[in-house]
Amino acid sequence: MAASIDYEWEQGDDLTISLVYKTGPAGATAPVNLTAYKFRMDIVAPDGKMVSVLNDESIPDTDPFVAGATADTTYEVTMDAVGNIVISLSRAMTLPGGVLFDYISANPSNNVFAYDMFLRDGANKQTKILEGSITINKSVTMWV
Repeated sequence: MAASIDYEWEQGDDLTISLVYKTGPAGATAPVNLTAYKFRMDIVAPDGKMVSVLNDESIPDTDPFVAGATADTTYEVTMDAVGNIVISLSRAMTLPGGVLFDYISANPSNNVFAYDMFLRDGANKQTKILEGSITINKSVTMWV
């Protein structure tokens, strides 16, 4: 069973999620060398619609709701040899024209999105490492 963490994201903020992936039982201290791993995180709206796909540079994808279904050339996730995973979520997603902004504008009472994160090792074994929710706290300032 994957761990669960809920995040709050202030509309207009850049959000960075930093994790360290370790091996062994709960409380383990040995970080995993992630250089041969791949990462994917999907964010889903309350009605089940896919809102965004975040990945490391080794996974090509097409983000939903992008005009012309343009291939994703922005790699939102970095990983390293000492277990560090850094996920960078741009404020542009929550501001006018962004996928989260557009969804919240059309559905004002739905500002809580589900996510989960998967790692795939060099042997193609896939593991869900984290799941939870991301609540977007609305802002009146829309500084793009």
